[in-house]
Amino acid sequence: MRKWGILFTPTLVFLPEKVPEDATAINAAVAVMPGAFSKGTTLDLFTWVAERRYELDNGEDFQRYHARRIQERNNVSQK
Repeated sequence: MRKWGILFTPTLVFLPEKVPEDATAINAAVAVMPGAFSKGTTLDLFTWVAERRYELDNGEDFQRYHARRIQERNNVSQK
């Protein structure tokens, strides 16, 4: 935990397909999920990483993506 700068468990570290040899895991990570989150947040993060949305140049980081997905789910549930 000290080596990677992780403060508590569980912590999920999502790495890109290629990591520079001199990079630490935390520095190379495309996302880090410290702790346990709700199922919606976890699903959104897994989806954001699986779809490689971190590579898009659309200004939508995970927080914006997650906020949009929450709104979309709320809109569907209100119908």
